Amino acid sequence: MDSEDVRRLILDEIEDGDLEISRIAEVLKTIRELVVKGENVTYPRVASLVSDDARDIITRVAALPHPPATPEEGRGCLMALRAARLQRQMGDIQKRLESEGKVEETDDLLRRKVELKRRIEALRQASSLS
Repeated sequence: MDSEDVRRLILDEIEDGDLEISRIAEVLKTIRELVVKGENVTYPRVASLVSDDARDIITRVAALPHPPATPEEGRGCLMALRAARLQRQMGDIQKRLESEGKVEETDDLLRRKVELKRRIEALRQASSLS
């Protein structure tokens, strides 16, 4: 949140699905809205626009000592969010595969599962290169 350059870079790379169910989704969506509007993004400004739970997260993050943000750190956080989402989707597919279903649905689910595995592996490889 501290670096405008890193913030813009990461916000451009976020996929809508990356934020589903994440504890920081509300914070990131609020930051994105402020950036789109061209408004200043500060801890107090974001905290004033989010729920109490999200405000608690912001307060804890703001209180921690941390070095200046880098694109690599931002991408690492984004890749972790994305990997968690893909893992959840994989679990959902596995549950559906284990329940009885039509052959066509099973084939589609298996294809989706293979694609998710590929994406997860690509994320792991990308994060190991950073």
